[in-house]
Amino acid sequence: MRKTRPMDASPLAARPRLNPGIPAGGVAALAVTLAMVGWGIMAGGSSDRGFDVDFDFDTDRAAFHVPAPPAPPAPPAPPRGPGAPGEIVVRVDADAIRRAVEEGLRTGDVEAIRREALRAAEQARGAQAQAMAALSAGLQAQDGALKASFTAPRGVRLVDITGDVRVEVSRRADKVGLEVEGGGESLRTGVVDGTLTLVGRGGDIPGADIKLVVPDEASLEITGLAGDLAIDGNIDGKLTLDLRRGDVTAGRLQDANITVHEAGTFTADRVEGKLSFSAHGHGELTVDRAGTLSLDVAGNAEVNVGRVESGLTLSIPGHADVTVDRVEGPVKADLPGAGTVRINGGTASPLKVASTGAAEFTFDGTAENPEVLAAGAGSVHVSRHTGTARVQNIGQGRAIVGD
Repeated sequence: MRKTRPMDASPLAARPRLNPGIPAGGVAALAVTLAMVGWGIMAGGSSDRGFDVDFDFDTDRAAFHVPAPPAPPAPPAPPRGPGAPGEIVVRVDADAIRRAVEEGLRTGDVEAIRREALRAAEQARGAQAQAMAALSAGLQAQDGALKASFTAPRGVRLVDITGDVRVEVSRRADKVGLEVEGGGESLRTGVVDGTLTLVGRGGDIPGADIKLVVPDEASLEITGLAGDLAIDGNIDGKLTLDLRRGDVTAGRLQDANITVHEAGTFTADRVEGKLSFSAHGHGELTVDRAGTLSLDVAGNAEVNVGRVESGLTLSIPGHADVTVDRVEGPVKADLPGAGTVRINGGTASPLKVASTGAAEFTFDGTAENPEVLAAGAGSVHVSRHTGTARVQNIGQGRAIVGD
């Protein structure tokens, strides 16, 4: 005769129970949240990370009241070949992380989840550093120089380079070519978010001379350069240059943002769009033509520009000698510093000048509805105007606006 099993012998009686007052869904949600925060720690950090790690996590299992048996050990992954040249490949054991999270959910050990996330973050960061070093070591020596090519659709970024840089622009290039002479071992090289990134040691120690061959649509971002930069050819991307010291020459550029910290010169044939030039030390700017021009001189500068087609903005709290042959569009000048500004012709529509320092401002063109303030020791002279002129003389200097 079959015996009847008592109710308390049900297999459900072995189900682990939570403490009274703590909903099971709340613990699962808390554990999942902490797991994702830990993973965020791993994926965070430097904005220059060049890797992504994805894995799928089945959150539905957290809602089951009957715990699933522990997952069997994953078989070893087959070996994988190296990534393509210029590609940073970082592998993280996603299965181990998943198993740790599932075990933490099953046992309620949230601290174990946090520890596993931190361990994975350290593993990924170490792998990224090794990958960057491997890429730098992967530069091949040819004819006494280190050479390589990279797929970098977003352009090139140079950081803390001490040495000369030459950029050749090619309409036929579909990759970025790199050649390094002297000091190549001091560079860290890799493709980060589609941008070829080269990081030097900085400082005053002589570094590497770099030659780049880039497509004409490439953008260039150069920060902390101590050396000369030569751009051969016409580039359609944007040039962003943070120059410690050195001389820069270029042909035709689309847009350029130039900052000189210690001492440097910038010479270009033409900037089609926006040209911004800032001098905190001693800077020299020479350009035949620019779309728009913005000057900010906190140090000392010498500026010679042929033609500005769509507007000129001047801010000179330091000392500057500025000459522009012709300007069209709006002209705004804020002159709390010293020096001379001379515009030889064109139409300023409108013209606004505030001379509160000791600068001399002269405009030999035609100003539309000029607004002029002379409140310092300098002077303002405007040859001709149309519309209504508003002039204030409240300093030692003098403002004169002709008919």
